[in-house]
This record gives sequence, C-alpha cells and structure tokens, in this order.
Amino acid sequence: MDANVLQKRIVDILDRYDTLPDDGDVKAFLVKEMLASGKYADKEEASLAATQIAETIDAVDSAYKSLQAAKAQGDSREKWLHDQLAENIASVPADQRESVVQELTGSLGKANSDVSGALFSDNLLPKGAALESYAFEDLNARVIAKRIHQDIQDNTVLGAISVEEGFRVRLDTGHKEVVAAKKFLESALDSPRDADFKKVVTGAVDISKRAGHIPSLQGKSPGEIALMVDQGVTVAKLGYKVAQGEFSPTDVTDYLIDKTATRVSTVLKHSCSKAGTAYGMAIGAAVGSVFGPVGTAWGAVAGAIVGGMAGEKIGSLVVRGVEKVAHTAKETCRKVWKGAKAVAGKVWDFIFS
Repeated sequence: MDANVLQKRIVDILDRYDTLPDDGDVKAFLVKEMLASGKYADKEEASLAATQIAETIDAVDSAYKSLQAAKAQGDSREKWLHDQLAENIASVPADQRESVVQELTGSLGKANSDVSGALFSDNLLPKGAALESYAFEDLNARVIAKRIHQDIQDNTVLGAISVEEGFRVRLDTGHKEVVAAKKFLESALDSPRDADFKKVVTGAVDISKRAGHIPSLQGKSPGEIALMVDQGVTVAKLGYKVAQGEFSPTDVTDYLIDKTATRVSTVLKHSCSKAGTAYGMAIGAAVGSVFGPVGTAWGAVAGAIVGGMAGEKIGSLVVRGVEKVAHTAKETCRKVWKGAKAVAGKVWDFIFS
C-alpha cells in the first residue's frame, strides 16, 4: 500500500472534523463519513463500526483514569492489573477461566517475540519460565499478574522503537497544515479532545481498509484498529512533548507502559463480555492482532501520518521527540536483552505489500 493514500484520506476527514462544533456528535460525524465513502452496506453497518470505535477509545480512556486513581491511592500498576484480571476472569464461566489466562499470557508473549524478531537481527527477547498453573487464585494469581505486567513492559518498549521506524515511511510533505492535528499535538496530554481525535483517525483508517487500500488490515475489527491508532498517535504526541522539554524520555516510558496496560485491560474486558464465545480464543486472537507486528506497525504509521500533518516546525519536533523516546527504549533493550541490534525493516516488508 502507498501510505500517502491513507494520509490523504486522514487529512480530508480531519479537515471536515475541524469544522465540527466542540459539542458536536463525533459518532454521527463518523457515520456520515463512512456512508459517504460508499464502503459500508448501509447506515446500520456504518453505525456499528462507529460505535465500536467510540466504545473502544472511551474504554481505554476510562481504564487509564482508573489506573491513575489507583496509583494516586498508593497501588502499583501491577496491583491494578491484578485486580483487573481478577474482575474480568471471574466474569466468565468457571470452566473457561484457565484458558483465558493461558491465551492471554501465551498471546502476549508470542506478540512480543514476533515484534522483537521483526525489529532485531537476533530475537533476543528473554523467555519467561513456563507457568506451573493457569489458575488465577491465591499466590499464583500474583505470579500471573507479574508475568503479564512484564510482557506489557516489553511490548511498550518494542512499540516505542516501532513508532520511530514508522516515521521513516515516505509521506507527502506538500499538503497544507492540518489544523485538527496541530490542535491535538499542542493540547495537554489526555485533553478532552484527544479521544475524539483518535476516533476520527481510526474511522479514516477503517474506511481505507474497506476500500482495499490496506491489505494487511483485512480482517481487523474497527475496535482493534482503534487500539492500534491509540498507541501510535499517543507516541507521536508524546514525542512532541519530549522535544518541547515538557517530559523526559524516562517519564514518557512510564506513561506509555500505563497506556499499554490499559489497552490490554480493554481487550480483556471486551473479550470476556462476549456472550456465548470461546473466551480464551477470543482474547488470544485480539491480543495477537493488536500487539503483534501488524498492529504495532500500523499504529506506528498512524503516528507518523499525524505527526507530519501539523506543519514543518511541529512535525520536526515530533520526529526529534520520537527519536529520543525510541533511544530510551533501545537502551532498555541493550541492558535487558544483551547484544540486541536493531536492523529495522523486516516488520515493514509485509505491511506495504
């Protein structure tokens, strides 16, 4: 795929979005854009896609606020994650609970291994010891939460490196400044408009997927695409803040780990709420889709596109900041995964085929 096709669609939709009043109905706006594209069967199908996008972005936002509230009360991220796991695992039938844990831990580990293998000449990501039990109870529940927390940290580091690679994608720099993108990057982290901006960008990506312009995203749900976009554009915005001196790369890494944890929690909650499903398989498929190479790479592309829309000055700051964040992530890799050398490129081979 030519990334400029997606870039143009996002630019056009964001231009129209910027004319929407502050209290405008973003979901209705998305439905209108989807129907105008001619790529959705009817209003019901478009509404379903827009609803899934909106609910996913809002769920991530809600989970992040929950995590911050827990940390403000003295709880660790790992403790919050343990509680989220306990609540969601308890909501599924007893005979499927261990499969939920098994699929969640297995799919996260595989996603990290696959992304690491795509980024480095040798896949040096350490493999954790096999869990003795998948029963989420007593001390074993803490062991499971600790394992998932480590996998989340690894995925965050790999994702930060991938976003830097996403900024190497050749994009058209001749388009005009996109006001909505500039507002997004310049506003405070997690500002009230952040969620709506991510919904609109996700809508543009979903339309492009349905138009056949993004073969590697075929089969990905609007909700899964929303999680990819959330990751990529968040790193782009953080890059701008780092370049402006508002955050250190180390502080940003902690913030990004929080965000990854909330995305994993969102996948878990959504999958566990589906009635009449094989819960473990649903979780495994969603985690692999969002946190594996394709999801990580397309999040990076979305971040690169948004970062290049706000004018040359802001765009250069975004790139500089993303490089700093990625440098911190690479240093973490070198310390933890001895001898890791980025070779960049393999993860993109199939993305644009």
